[in-house]
Amino acid sequence: MRNGTADRFYNYLTEVKMNIVNDQKVILIVTDGMDPAAIEHVPKAKEFMKDCAYALDAKTVIPAITMPCHVSLFKSVDPEKHGCFDNYDPGYYNKVKAMTDIFHRRDRRSAMFYTWGELRDLAKPGSMAYDCFVSGYYNGIEKATKELTDKAIDYLNNNFTSFTFFHHDLIDSHGHGFGWMSEKYIEACNFVWDEIYRLVDAAADENTTVIIVSDHSGHDHDHCDERDVTIPLMIRGKDFKAGTVLKDVSIKDVAPTILKILDLVPDEAWEGKALY
Repeated sequence: MRNGTADRFYNYLTEVKMNIVNDQKVILIVTDGMDPAAIEHVPKAKEFMKDCAYALDAKTVIPAITMPCHVSLFKSVDPEKHGCFDNYDPGYYNKVKAMTDIFHRRDRRSAMFYTWGELRDLAKPGSMAYDCFVSGYYNGIEKATKELTDKAIDYLNNNFTSFTFFHHDLIDSHGHGFGWMSEKYIEACNFVWDEIYRLVDAAADENTTVIIVSDHSGHDHDHCDERDVTIPLMIRGKDFKAGTVLKDVSIKDVAPTILKILDLVPDEAWEGKALY
């Protein structure tokens, strides 16, 4: 005979099973700072794109800075609405619901993997099933990226995860350090795509939709304004026909698309649209 605590736990498990109405999964990979023009110099990116619906002229928000762009990615609104305008302001938690808030409310397991610590503020404390940070500063970004890929593969192969967020910081770092579209920048793009392939080949099955997007592009050694808003987006999954060129795409469309794949309802304040 179950006691009250056991009954509540049983009811919780039943609700979780009911909420997972299908076995679809999404892996969202952000190639921070990757300019669409770089794809021509990255064979694996060109190869992957053949299996995707894609846009090479998608738009991000202004200011084209990492944290505001990521908050718009997760909350599907412009910075004027979510309130984040720089990289160091976590005070925008409750202004608009993030997709991770919706996943948490519906008991969908989410995980995030990142080497840039500020991204911890993308999700409210306790809303992620797994939160993995490996410091690129202390370990070196290349080493940290490889370690992070290893951890993601191990976790995803042992835990059903509806939504996985994986952030690559190396491209942006080399853009700032060596210049956008420099030789070192292109090397960083190829390194990141090697790691993307390693993760996707090991952890994405036939029920997984993979979305790869940049938060912003860049120019010279920086990014911030309208020169840096054009970004690439690729989506590989059963709902997206390979070779389809997506039109009028915004970074704000990513969260609504993910929720549609997972059969969830977006927040009414969101501004983006599902891409299918």
